[in-house]
Amino acid sequence: MTKTTEAAPEPASPVIVVGVSAIAGPAAVIQLAAMLAQLRRGSLHGLFIEDEDLLNVAGLPFSQEILQFGGQARDFSNLNLERTMARLAAEFRRLLVQQAESRSLSWTYSSIRSNRGGLVETTPADLLIISPAAGKSPGTAIPQRILLLGADRPSVQKALLSVLEASRPGPIELIIATTGRAVADKILEQLNLNQLQQAWPGLNWRTVSATDPAQLLTTAKLRPSLVVLPRDSGPSDINTCLRLASCPVVVAS
Repeated sequence: MTKTTEAAPEPASPVIVVGVSAIAGPAAVIQLAAMLAQLRRGSLHGLFIEDEDLLNVAGLPFSQEILQFGGQARDFSNLNLERTMARLAAEFRRLLVQQAESRSLSWTYSSIRSNRGGLVETTPADLLIISPAAGKSPGTAIPQRILLLGADRPSVQKALLSVLEASRPGPIELIIATTGRAVADKILEQLNLNQLQQAWPGLNWRTVSATDPAQLLTTAKLRPSLVVLPRDSGPSDINTCLRLASCPVVVAS
């Protein structure tokens, strides 16, 4: 794994990291990260992910890619991919600086060549916000349906409060994954949802007796617009979220 870093102001604590790969539109994800950094009075770090899996595919003979505009096919080579990555990284950095400066945030930027699964282990942050695995850019920075995994963890509860504080008036649904009724009751008490609903009248919630991220993320009727889970979740759960989520994933420390 190789990493390049560009000099920038020293980050303050806490640090909010936003990770974007070459397959995802970054604008709304960067905006959400900047809003959370501002609320937490922290700094913003942009991390561009040069996806090793994509590079490996591009190195295979006869690989082709279909261009987004026009639908034409061309050779999917390492050279073409690296040119595309350089262009997207420059756009990501531009949007990062724009959001940081508009909120007077301290910011840093780096790129890392890695697969998505190894990213969490190598990137310490108070909040690590990773762009959608499926490459679909969220239409808005404010999520309307939030899936909470490990909602009994203080880090997840704190992350939820930050997201809610960043939200505008409107409907927000919490999907709280639990292992049973007793755990659900404990989580609801910890979150103090009735009090939260007074502050955010559009807030509602439901509990789901399931903790398998694959099941939760592939159930059509759930369709979260944000996933929040703790950093101490098992590597398998984190990797599943990064692989299957079609929305940003927030890993909370």
